[in-house]
Amino acid sequence: WMTEFNVGRTQITATFMIFNIAMGLVSPIAGKILDAFSIRVLIISGATCLAIGFLFISFATAMWQVITIYATLISVGTVLSGPLAAQTLAAKWFSARRGLAIGWGSTGTSIGGLIMPPFAIYLLMNLGWRQGHQIIAFLIVLIIVPLVWKIIRNTPKEKGIEPEAPALSESAQSGGEQATQWTTRKVLQSRNFWIPIIAFLPALAAFSTIQANLSLITADIGISQQKTALLMSIIAGSMIAGKLFFGGMADRWDQRLLYWIAASIMGLSIILLLTQPTYTLLIIISVLLGLAAGGFLPLLGAIVGGRFGPEAFGQVFGLLGPFLTLSAFAPMLGGWLRDTTGSYDSIFQIILLVLIPAMISMAFMKRHAPSSQASG
Repeated sequence: WMTEFNVGRTQITATFMIFNIAMGLVSPIAGKILDAFSIRVLIISGATCLAIGFLFISFATAMWQVITIYATLISVGTVLSGPLAAQTLAAKWFSARRGLAIGWGSTGTSIGGLIMPPFAIYLLMNLGWRQGHQIIAFLIVLIIVPLVWKIIRNTPKEKGIEPEAPALSESAQSGGEQATQWTTRKVLQSRNFWIPIIAFLPALAAFSTIQANLSLITADIGISQQKTALLMSIIAGSMIAGKLFFGGMADRWDQRLLYWIAASIMGLSIILLLTQPTYTLLIIISVLLGLAAGGFLPLLGAIVGGRFGPEAFGQVFGLLGPFLTLSAFAPMLGGWLRDTTGSYDSIFQIILLVLIPAMISMAFMKRHAPSSQASG
């Protein structure tokens, strides 16, 4: 795109910042309709938006057109067919094993992170970016959409099977908080909505800063791009393990404790980055980063599902979107501080300081009874 449209890196990075902001703005609306309408139909609609978006991009003649498509079709498609839809579906299907189900569902982004980049690079190198976008668009329509239609059902009842027994905590609260009709106003008045924002926003900002600047961080240390690519793969693989572990444990352990473990691992990895690490230590740091970051998404889903119930899951998770999207600005701040001070130490130190009140805030959330007690 830089070559094709004669633009600089600023416009390229701005494209993805605008994309993240647009997703945050779309999430509250998408979350509400995911609770009200057929998730299967909405996922297909989202996948179709992605396919049309990729197809339109292949005909773009200016960078502003690419930015516009990312801010509209691609952002809407990603929200409707991405993690928000997957977690909402898992929350409505499962109760006692909801955390594990959300963990499995969220591995899709990590698996995609392992598979799609080399596939996209292959298309780019052999066919060019325009035809590569067209092929991805057609694959979505020919493979993804039919699979979604055939496999996904909104509830166990539609599949003709008995729903999972309710979690012990949900049974005990059936006449209490979880019976609340969660309007947007009531959600925004609940401390169970604001505490996860305070707790998870700094952690997500920390990971996005490191992930987006990893190649520059390693370049400062003198690590080659080939070795950096291996670190990225290690992070993606570790995220899968983190999602499954923390998602599964969210059904058995205090979710606040699990958050403190994940945030502590994230903090430790940042401290190690401040030591001018060797490549061997960077491998260890990558494993720690992946485990911690992988745990945040299923933990957040388990917290929302356990405290607001499956009926309002999409609505609440969607409302979190605009606030958690603020983490998209952290990588830019990290890059600016690097250019200003000559190192990434300043942004790492800021992240460590912000993580402290974030971890403290989780203590003010009520403990949620482990759901696995209900599954016998």
